[in-house]
Amino acid sequence: MTTDDRGTIDDRGTIEAARAIRPYLTDWFSPQEAAALEHQLVDVLNPPAGLSNPTDPTMLASVAGQLRGLLETRRLTRRFLGDVLADAPYYRPPEHQPRYLRGRNAAGPAGDPGPVLADRYICPHGDYTWYRPDVSTPVGRCPTHQVPLGRN
Repeated sequence: MTTDDRGTIDDRGTIEAARAIRPYLTDWFSPQEAAALEHQLVDVLNPPAGLSNPTDPTMLASVAGQLRGLLETRRLTRRFLGDVLADAPYYRPPEHQPRYLRGRNAAGPAGDPGPVLADRYICPHGDYTWYRPDVSTPVGRCPTHQVPLGRN
């Protein structure tokens, strides 16, 4: 694990994985289990003091440790976390990483340099990340705060 003035790289990646996994939970788990995990993630991602100082290494380590504990308890979330951390420093969900996109269309058009990466949208409060799969998909709102997501 490496560190810099913003804290442990894996801590930042773990936080990003927890933000990015939220849209997938209802696809992977029963409605009750997805809602319970969503609630737990939201509680950790929205501490009373807020994530207003994301450069504080102590705060990052504490939040990341709690999130890691939640994500490592289930096979699908553990794998998602590992795949996101392997994508450092971008920390994208697996389906938006170039290594997973390459095999989808083996024969692209002539001159095609590769897959076009999805745009990333985040909640201004810092607890939700969503990747726009294509330009025809409308950008939604943060399910926690009901505010428009901003392109990042």
